[in-house]
This record gives sequence, structure tokens and C-alpha cells, in this order.
Amino acid sequence: MTDHEGHTNAPLEHAGNERKLKVKSVITSLKEDMQKQSNKVAEIDKTCAQIKEKAVNVEEEAKKFVEALICVIRANKQEIFDKVENHVAESIRNLVA
Repeated sequence: MTDHEGHTNAPLEHAGNERKLKVKSVITSLKEDMQKQSNKVAEIDKTCAQIKEKAVNVEEEAKKFVEALICVIRANKQEIFDKVENHVAESIRNLVA
């Protein structure tokens, strides 16, 4: 300690060390905050990837459903046409007979 006009001053080295400790503490805190934010970003990225994967699956299932629906419609359409043809043929036979 040095005496300066009636009061004691801490040596510069001691004050510098205290300042270094505070700066290190702030840096450590910032690093921890940055790591937390990085973890959150990674979690969001993971969630986005899962959502995209689910969207692809939903799209594939929708395509399969639509294709199945189209097949059913085509089958019903053909069945209706066949019935109409049979009815026409029967009507013509009845007229000729």
C-alpha cells in the first residue's frame, strides 16, 4: 500500500487483477450465454428437420390416398359404363324381339 495525502491507495497491480477477474467473469458469462443460444439454435434446427420429414411423409401419404381414390373412381366409372352398355344392349334386344 502506498500513502497518498493522508489516505491509502491500493497498488495498481491489485486493482488490475481485480479488473481482470471481473472481465474474465463477464467473458465466462458471455460464453455460457452464447452456448445456451447455440444449443437453442441446434434444437430449433433439429425441430425444423423433424417437421420437414413429417411434411414429406404427409405428402407421400396424401399422394397414395389420392391415387387410391382415383383408382376407385375409375373402377366405378367403368362399372357405370358397363351397366349402361348392358342396359342399352338389353333395350335394343327387347325392341328387336
